[in-house]
Amino acid sequence: EGKVFSGTVSRIYDRADADRRTFEVDVTFNATLTELSPGMTGELAFILGAKDSATVLPAQAYQNGAIWRVVEGRLQRQPVELGLRGVERIEILSPKLDEDAQIIISPVNGLSVGQRVRTEPMDPISAANINKPAEKQPFKGFN
Repeated sequence: EGKVFSGTVSRIYDRADADRRTFEVDVTFNATLTELSPGMTGELAFILGAKDSATVLPAQAYQNGAIWRVVEGRLQRQPVELGLRGVERIEILSPKLDEDAQIIISPVNGLSVGQRVRTEPMDPISAANINKPAEKQPFKGFN
């Protein structure tokens, strides 16, 4: 548990398992692994790209081609150009956002440019993980 293995997908099977919402794939690992046996299952995370530095926001901050910023207590709609996209996070290519920019994480309908708002600051790492599922606690048996 918690180990990372690198490899490439060598085959993606045609049909998804509708009940489990999964696809079966074959993976060829970059090294011989004694921890794995044929037929084992696991969870895969695909790295589609990597950068040393990027402006990253929670994915739910982006709606209809823009993000909502708070500038001097008022809302501004900011069209943005996206780079890498994931389920939980997005990369903003442009415009360049200041490190201390205030971004609305989960905008709701009915917002308008210039609307006055009150903000509640949130740590950027916590904000980026806001929709991440809670880690499962290991089963410790019955008492």
